[in-house]
Amino acid sequence: MVTIKEGKPPYSNRSTRWILPVMLSLVIAFDITNGLAALASLVLICVYLPRTFWAEKLLPYRKERLIRSGIYLAGIAYAAGAFYYTSGLAMERAELIIAAAENYKAANGQYPNSLKELVPLFIPEIPEVARINRFGYYAGQNGHVLFYMNFPPSDVKEYVFENKKWRHTD
Repeated sequence: MVTIKEGKPPYSNRSTRWILPVMLSLVIAFDITNGLAALASLVLICVYLPRTFWAEKLLPYRKERLIRSGIYLAGIAYAAGAFYYTSGLAMERAELIIAAAENYKAANGQYPNSLKELVPLFIPEIPEVARINRFGYYAGQNGHVLFYMNFPPSDVKEYVFENKKWRHTD
């Protein structure tokens, strides 16, 4: 519980009082797993903002707390935007691999057993995925499958070449 002594504000008037919110926001924004962004969102929505509006002791500092909330929210928004951007980028790059594998099948009568068989004749190189999405490929009894993983929330998307459909697995 925050106790505020009469006449002493919880935030100093020094310019350095913004360093902690900015640094935390940067950590949230560039956290590779987005776990901090999820936790920060939860704390911001469930604790920090309600106390800003309803804790009578904090009412004199509402403006300061709202500015800090905005700084944290910027880090959270960046993390969420980066996650959705990299997911879309991974899907675009997967589509390139799918097209190359389909061209390989048209030329050879079967799908490749590995992605390396596509290079350089059908695709110049296997594209890298952004941030922490990962591609994988396997040929098994159930068919040829291209997959990539979004992390978090550990969402694995698989494309089954024989069905020509995407599916989600956990």
